Amino acid sequence: MLRCIRDGIYFSCVIRFCGSNKGFFRKKDKLAHGRLSRSSAREHGPHDHVCDNRGSFTEIIRTTDRGQFSVNVSNPGITKGNHWHHTKNEKFVVVKGEALIQLRRVGKQADGSAYPVEEFQVSGEKIQVVEMIPGYTHNIINLSDTEDLVTFMWANEPFDSAKPDTFFEKV
Repeated sequence: MLRCIRDGIYFSCVIRFCGSNKGFFRKKDKLAHGRLSRSSAREHGPHDHVCDNRGSFTEIIRTTDRGQFSVNVSNPGITKGNHWHHTKNEKFVVVKGEALIQLRRVGKQADGSAYPVEEFQVSGEKIQVVEMIPGYTHNIINLSDTEDLVTFMWANEPFDSAKPDTFFEKV
């Protein structure tokens, strides 16, 4: 059980990871101020928790006006991403492990060549924020052959299945 106080809001939550038989994140309680009420959190459906052979992705908080906060776990040697957005800004913070974050502007330069790839080597040993901006395809690569990579991810807007803003394109 995790108990949090943030901006005058008290809530308890249970976070369960892959391999658990108990399910996914569930916000249980809140206290006043209404910013993260049970009803507003549920209007978009349950919080996402996805596990596959690459690792896991767990949505922690989703709001309509402050975006979405998630935790991403990447298995050793795995690349995740290779997509871009029209309007969504994202910020990645590696908190455990070592990663290579790659970004490339979508489209072609005037001479017809692809835009150059920008690379950021990041680590949980030295916390840094790397921003993914609209119009740039991006990925994150776990550089370890043995350790999981844990990344906190924030997006300025929540995923909307009725109007998706994620388009596959390799960096």
